[in-house]
Amino acid sequence: RPNMSSMEKSPRRLLLVEDELLTRRLLTSELEAWGFEIECADSVVEAKKQVKRFDPDIAVIDIGLKGHLNGLHFGQFLSIQHPDIAQIFLSALDLSTDTMGQGLGLPAGAGFANKHVIGETELLVEVIDQVVRGKKVAMQEAGSVLSPLEGLGKKGHRVMELVASGFSNQYIADQLGVTQKTVEYYVDQGYKALGVDTSAHRNARVDAALRYQELSDSGSAGETTV
Repeated sequence: RPNMSSMEKSPRRLLLVEDELLTRRLLTSELEAWGFEIECADSVVEAKKQVKRFDPDIAVIDIGLKGHLNGLHFGQFLSIQHPDIAQIFLSALDLSTDTMGQGLGLPAGAGFANKHVIGETELLVEVIDQVVRGKKVAMQEAGSVLSPLEGLGKKGHRVMELVASGFSNQYIADQLGVTQKTVEYYVDQGYKALGVDTSAHRNARVDAALRYQELSDSGSAGETTV
């Protein structure tokens, strides 16, 4: 059984909206192993019915659903009618290509994962965890001071702590017992949380290390133990 400590207190009822049967079966099996209670739908029409019957906490939605209504249309419906449901979108394409092709953007606060994470379920679960954390953060009282790394979780904090200490992704993966791809995911999320511009000519890893150290010195980096 996977280590579910980071998701233990998170909502567990998940609606999977995916029209490819093989992908739907594979994701259902993998996510059930992480402790999620799963119901499935293969279209927007069926997904709306499942929302009423199942009352999910989380929806994992394929953007490229076949038919007149795609996954982004369903996301718009959830945002208006059920804003408490956390939304994570899947696509075999990169996000900008798929959303541009559909003519719609992701709803505010939604997460995204490329379908390559189907073979790295821990990454998909981490995306789910971050979106759920983000919703909890949004519900906190206005004016509360939060770390920019609030949504990373303990493992994400630990990865960025090791990055700031100058260690390579391979070393971090070996130390934490995860794949290098998982470390790369956390590093990318850390860059985004710290506001590091990865397109700039400067070394993004050095910038991230400096910004993380500044937060640590000010006591704002948050908990880093695992």
